[in-house]
Amino acid sequence: MEKVQIVIFFVLLMFGLTAFVACASRGENTPDTVPPTEGTTEAAPAPEPVSLEEQAASLRQILNTADGAKSLTFIGSSAADNAVMAPLQAQIDALEAKGKMVSFILVDIETGRGLAYNCDKPWTSQSTIKAPYLTSVLQFNPAVLEREKQLYRAVITVSDNDAYATLRQKYGDRPFRTFCEASDVNLRHAQDLYPRSITVRDMAKLWTNMYVFLNTTDEEEYVSWFTGTAFSCIYQGLGDKYTVQTKAGWESGTDEDSPYGTPAPRFVEGDPSNDETATNDTGVIYADGHPYIL
Repeated sequence: MEKVQIVIFFVLLMFGLTAFVACASRGENTPDTVPPTEGTTEAAPAPEPVSLEEQAASLRQILNTADGAKSLTFIGSSAADNAVMAPLQAQIDALEAKGKMVSFILVDIETGRGLAYNCDKPWTSQSTIKAPYLTSVLQFNPAVLEREKQLYRAVITVSDNDAYATLRQKYGDRPFRTFCEASDVNLRHAQDLYPRSITVRDMAKLWTNMYVFLNTTDEEEYVSWFTGTAFSCIYQGLGDKYTVQTKAGWESGTDEDSPYGTPAPRFVEGDPSNDETATNDTGVIYADGHPYIL
């Protein structure tokens, strides 16, 4: 039932942002809306084209300004539509009433507008970290995919832990350090097999460079593996309507060989190495003409 609730949450979250972006694009409730000057007939000059790399860099700056508070806040605008946001807040409240903790960022890559909640809370990354790590190695060494295709496919599509550990051992953290630095993310996250204190703000910034790579690489097969990945709540909730590229992570707390050590019998507040029942998901959603990072 809780997994169904999480899927519903993602659907409501996506609905909230698309409605919010539509509202903002019409100029409703936005502080930067300027009414047309009477008698003006000249068309505004077309904006200069922006590369995906420039777009990603600008988005990271916007993500740095997101409010990290444990409240539903807007990124890139003060626009609000209570009729749209109220169901989302209700879903957050319902999850937290059951003792769950919620943290997310959802942002329109092209406009920089978005939503955030509790985005500076540290979490264990679980398997979400595998996508940016594998991409960093491929970016650093394009020939790796031909040599390691079976391992790569297993990691992305079914989150194979052994395949991931093998690749980490073979290729080290140097490519991922470069990727983290380019994403304006703390380099300590490149050191651990599964980072123990990463935030959704950090993960969103890593996915700015994931988005650039997935939309510029010639490795079409690699890109295709990110659609329909195992246990992705984003895919389960939105994949029948939109194209999504995701990588989920989860932990049951029953794995005695966990890299975090022996699981504790219950969740310990403030200990990010002990999220034994956490479900994480990250990725890009292509909806209504806009790509979003979630």
